[in-house]
Amino acid sequence: MKKKNKVVISAVVAVFLIIAVVVYFYQLPSRRNNTFVCSARVVIKNEDYTLYTLLSFHLGRSEGVAALSGYMEDGQHRETMINRYIHFTELERDEGKQLHSDRIVPASNENVSTTALAAVLPDFFVEKGYLLNLQRTWAGENSLMILVAGFPAILCD
Repeated sequence: MKKKNKVVISAVVAVFLIIAVVVYFYQLPSRRNNTFVCSARVVIKNEDYTLYTLLSFHLGRSEGVAALSGYMEDGQHRETMINRYIHFTELERDEGKQLHSDRIVPASNENVSTTALAAVLPDFFVEKGYLLNLQRTWAGENSLMILVAGFPAILCD
């Protein structure tokens, strides 16, 4: 009876160790590559426009894609669709990290003007070749907080 209990306990411990190793190695590539996907609902308002959008960052080791999807409303409550992808490179500068917009890809259903977008969004989201200051800080074991202009913007899990 004692030998049978030892075998059962050994089998349970072995199964637990196998599961722990599999889980560890399953998560290892994303931790090694520092890949994160972060999303937040954002509302930006000024005197002329209100922007309602879902902002997503897909951050890799040194490059990624930001996606904007939503609509913009003018003072007369007319809505225009916004749906675009911003391909960026992360740059290391003396003053910290910055994202450089390499390519802007508006979707075919986007019907908002560049002038209207520029009135509400930073240039990084409107035209290629612009920088966005970025600060990353760890907010727990596997969470990353993205700060824009020193303020928390998105929490990535």
